[in-house]
Amino acid sequence: SQHPVGSHLESVIRLQKKPLLVVPENYSAPSRAMIAYDGGEESRSNLERLTMSPLLRGLECHLVMVNGKKEELLTAQQILRDAGIENSTTHLTGQSVGDALIRYAGENAVDLIVMGAYGHSRLRQFFIGSHTSEMLQKTQQPLLILR
Repeated sequence: SQHPVGSHLESVIRLQKKPLLVVPENYSAPSRAMIAYDGGEESRSNLERLTMSPLLRGLECHLVMVNGKKEELLTAQQILRDAGIENSTTHLTGQSVGDALIRYAGENAVDLIVMGAYGHSRLRQFFIGSHTSEMLQKTQQPLLILR
């Protein structure tokens, strides 16, 4: 089922230049964060920005990549560890990135999903869809969308 706010929310997110936290009505402070990592340049700079933020301090961190290169995931794991952020890393494979991430979040009681927004051009997104849109539509967990 589509969220009624979905399309409006996407427009808002596209206009943002700052991170955006999308939460369900019954929000409580998270204890387990999942960082969705794709190995791209933007994903890496988001990760480096996260290490400078107090956001992840004290949270159990799960670094998760779907279908990417495992070496890039290990590099990301090290970036977090060098910043003093302990994390478990998981490399998943699957057709749908969104479904794989949502399944992982459910199985691991993740209560905050952190991901970059709209890495694709509008044309490419028209053909293959956007992971961000998919996550907005399918997940009940709070979603921190990095810009």
